[in-house]
Amino acid sequence: MNLTPHHARFVAYWESRRQGRNMPARRDVDPLLDLPEFAAWLLIVQNHDGRIFYRVLGSSMEESNGPRTGTYLDEVRAPPFRDYLQAMYALCVAKRACVFARNNFHHDGDKRALTSRIVAPLSSDGETVDMFLGLQISHDLAGAPLPPAWDRVPKFREDLPNDLAWRDPATGEWHAVDWRDWA
Repeated sequence: MNLTPHHARFVAYWESRRQGRNMPARRDVDPLLDLPEFAAWLLIVQNHDGRIFYRVLGSSMEESNGPRTGTYLDEVRAPPFRDYLQAMYALCVAKRACVFARNNFHHDGDKRALTSRIVAPLSSDGETVDMFLGLQISHDLAGAPLPPAWDRVPKFREDLPNDLAWRDPATGEWHAVDWRDWA
């Protein structure tokens, strides 16, 4: 898996907070203090029995997607993109591991862009995934970051490659999956 340097740093941060456990707890991470350079692209999400609740979204995410803090995924996203995001979180819960997702969008007519995100599980009891910590960055096809409000209504391209992979915490290996198998 070819992670951006930002995503690789995020994974290393999550790994450092595990401290030999399956996953860290929310109390073990302080991303605003420890990763201030990513504050605008961070997200903290709660898992309410499989229903995804956006607890906190960074300012760049709020600017480019519209207000999402305090909402449920199924209230603000429609299929097939909602299904893709649900698959990402379901995989994270099932594997109790970091999940990398990269998907294609069209915006401003025929321009293409990519959004890359990592979601990492958090657990208050060490076993059950009850929260997620994430990092999401949108960029053009050459890898240059897009301005925060690049498009409020991008079109998810189900017909283009949309990567989804999980990282085995024991080996560090990435395993690609078809997101439709997890939706």
